[in-house]
Amino acid sequence: MNESEAGEYIGGLRDYRKEVGEPLRNPTTTPEERTKTIQDLGSLGELDHENADHRQALRIIEELRSQKKTEFPTDPEKRFEAIISSIGNNAGKQITFLSIPSVPGANITRWELHTAFVENSGGVWRTTSSLQRDHARRSLIPIGMVAEESVIRDGSNTEIVGFTKTEAGREYGDPISKFLLKYASEHNISLEKILGTTGSNQDSRAPYNRARILEYLSERKDDPHIRIVDISDFLECKNPALVTNSLRELQEEGLVIFDSVDQENTKGKYMYTLTPVFEGAARLQHNAIPHPVLDAIKTLQASGSTEFEIDTVFSEIQKNDSNYKRERVRAVIAELARNNYLKRGKFEGSKIKSAVRILQEGFEFVNEVIIPLRTSLTDTPEGKALRDEWRNIDWQKYAPNALQIHKENSRKANMTDSTVLQNAIREIISQNPGIRTNEMKNRIKELGLPYKGVTRLSSSLLQIGELRRETQGRASMWYIVEKGHEIEEE
Repeated sequence: MNESEAGEYIGGLRDYRKEVGEPLRNPTTTPEERTKTIQDLGSLGELDHENADHRQALRIIEELRSQKKTEFPTDPEKRFEAIISSIGNNAGKQITFLSIPSVPGANITRWELHTAFVENSGGVWRTTSSLQRDHARRSLIPIGMVAEESVIRDGSNTEIVGFTKTEAGREYGDPISKFLLKYASEHNISLEKILGTTGSNQDSRAPYNRARILEYLSERKDDPHIRIVDISDFLECKNPALVTNSLRELQEEGLVIFDSVDQENTKGKYMYTLTPVFEGAARLQHNAIPHPVLDAIKTLQASGSTEFEIDTVFSEIQKNDSNYKRERVRAVIAELARNNYLKRGKFEGSKIKSAVRILQEGFEFVNEVIIPLRTSLTDTPEGKALRDEWRNIDWQKYAPNALQIHKENSRKANMTDSTVLQNAIREIISQNPGIRTNEMKNRIKELGLPYKGVTRLSSSLLQIGELRRETQGRASMWYIVEKGHEIEEE
């Protein structure tokens, strides 16, 4: 804080005569010392470093300005973990961070931050005004990208909580956030779908661990016998279920192939390999063998997989046809085996238990995103060159599309977007007058929306006169209120 800035703050505090409106977090001075110093500020005059009262005032001002600040890690691995787990998986947090001014010392209030977020994202997601504040406090401040301040503006007696970027935020956070927004927008992907949600399944390191899983598999892409236990040991993870969940979701995104067998339920599990006459199966396509199964097997074959199980083929088909039944896959593969197009062998659950392999999409993600991120977080000439390149990205051009993709694919985002749920409730009731609450929840679930908010939002629409509710016993039946229809009090 320079003399000019200190002078401005002292000037703004001259008429401040009350205890600060929001308690300081972990203050180094007592409340009595703070109160006395604030009351004495009006008579300080010009800033004088030799004056003990002035030095005390500067200490109080600095305390007010930097209530909550964390140092950005110096170790590159710690930096990578902090970045990937806080903003690396979330376009909303990236836009929130970039909406905070990058001018040294500049600050922004939570309301200004919300307005800037909506403008910078093209209005594709009009969140509550508290969401950006929560992003700053829960994700950006803890890793040293942002500091929280108490600022007093225009000589007012009202203290406002605001946020300012740290030096580390400007140096590392700005270019990385711009790069990630551009990548997500250009590739039409949700980084959260790949890296997972921070804190999901009681695992606050989910994005970091998924990045490391992909790196581990990429480095061993020619090894066909990687097991869950190998990955768990590499991550030093004591709960293999977390690794299994991550692998299943990475498989759904087409980045890995993952076959797993419950060691207590290996009966009936088989691995299949292609025989030299597999290509002859094309003759069966118009008879007993449908295209989807053959296409899935050929896709797996092209990715380098030499063996697979039924669930692997089923997962591949589900990417394009969610209505295709697993039982149909099993029947088709059995037919292929009977005609010697596939060779069936036991999946040795007691010995192998799992087999994991990275696909080309996963390999590309490692090389296009994870490795460049790691490089950019070093203080090497290569790292600085990457940051300088990314700093010039016109991020506002990519922000709307990146956020739209994130919003459509994020479970948490959909849970916070009450407008979507309200519109769905209105449409369902309009098409089904008299629908009961539980049935409405089932319809909401079928749409992939969070059904837990149905009761609350229905009650809100009831209170503002858009819905009418009739009861029959313990059941509630819902109707749309037409214009001119008078609601009778219950």
